[in-house]
Amino acid sequence: MTPLLETHQLCRQADDGTLLIEDLSVAFPAGSRTAIMGAPGSGKTLLLRLLAFLDPITSGEIRLRGNLVPDHGIPRARRQVQLISQKPVLIEGTVRENLRLPYSFRGNRDRMFDEAWH
Repeated sequence: MTPLLETHQLCRQADDGTLLIEDLSVAFPAGSRTAIMGAPGSGKTLLLRLLAFLDPITSGEIRLRGNLVPDHGIPRARRQVQLISQKPVLIEGTVRENLRLPYSFRGNRDRMFDEAWH
């Protein structure tokens, strides 16, 4: 089965040349839960920002549902991946209702949310 999200030799380099993430290859199967753990400053948030297409990668690739992301564009990929920050602002209601909120600003909100939820 094709992973939902995967990286191949993902690298991120700081402006001063420091390697922040080096040659990371990982696959996240659909329906799985993954814990990303590490010491403060170890790159957890950076990795999540890269996986959510919020920060550019230096080299390597990210695939979404088996497709190389540049092949179908970062704006489209951003609509398919959601990053919840360490200090999220939640509305009153269930987790599902909170996750559904961004979809309420677009047409076909129920269909789009249900596709993303499963």
